[in-house]
Amino acid sequence: MVAPALGWVAAVAAAARWPFRRQAWQVGVVPASFADILRAGTLPPPRWLDCRPAGGFYADPFPLVFDGSTLRLLAEHYRYNLGRAHLAELTVDLSGHVVQVRLALARPRHLSYPFVLRHAGETFCVPESHSAGVLDAYRLETSSGAWHFHARLLDAPAVDPTLLEHGGRWWLFCTLPGDDARLYVFHAANWHGPWVPHAGNPVKVDPSSSRAAGHFQVVDGAPYRPAQDCSVRYGGALAINRVVRLDEYSFAEETVLRLAPDPAAPWPLGLHTLTSLGDITLVDGLRVEHAAKHLLLRALSRRRTSTAKTD
Repeated sequence: MVAPALGWVAAVAAAARWPFRRQAWQVGVVPASFADILRAGTLPPPRWLDCRPAGGFYADPFPLVFDGSTLRLLAEHYRYNLGRAHLAELTVDLSGHVVQVRLALARPRHLSYPFVLRHAGETFCVPESHSAGVLDAYRLETSSGAWHFHARLLDAPAVDPTLLEHGGRWWLFCTLPGDDARLYVFHAANWHGPWVPHAGNPVKVDPSSSRAAGHFQVVDGAPYRPAQDCSVRYGGALAINRVVRLDEYSFAEETVLRLAPDPAAPWPLGLHTLTSLGDITLVDGLRVEHAAKHLLLRALSRRRTSTAKTD
């Protein structure tokens, strides 16, 4: 059976020359506050983390604690071989050196966008889990550092859920799977809900500034909402929106700043998260990499498994 073997070798050789490509994201540390960036109208060069997880990437960073020299943060840890992510907790210094990484939260479904909420002296995480069709909140146990299920907020596939307390009510902003252009808002008396859909849903239809890109920031009394500019590509840039009206019946915001990736940077193709804590801001950048080796290894592994089952 020489011919089939030669055929497989030829197929592998051909695949090795094929330009398979995949997205890769990385977290960057910016030594500036959100207010500094807003007033300067530009993003200082991020200090990109000095390592990535094998077979995956980090994205969607949300800060937890900053002590002046090191920062603890939550991030999506995406794994190519699984096609989904869990949440990791990273400790990094201001140069971007990764001091420690540990598993924060894993489920048998994709988890990303680990929105951090601080309320009544406690810390909660409301990650995106739209593939499960629900939105859950987890509470941080400070003594152990573990995250425990706290409450179910919505029986809906909310994408990039972002909460805000404003005007005596709680507001939940999100988009829906496969639609980066339409922004939906829900409101409630308590952040646990029950959540009521906004009378104007979708309150905004604009691919350049709808999908959330991080938590709200308040500067000079005005709430600012980072959003993704997906007009050219998913997560292509950031739009900073100032909310000018928000109540149960109306919503309006204006884009006051657009932050584009530096084409000369190591991660030049996208920015899709911006979060801040004190004088530190976190972002993530995108580049596209050749993935032929990764795909070939997966194909060979599957072939060996298939062969072993039939032997």
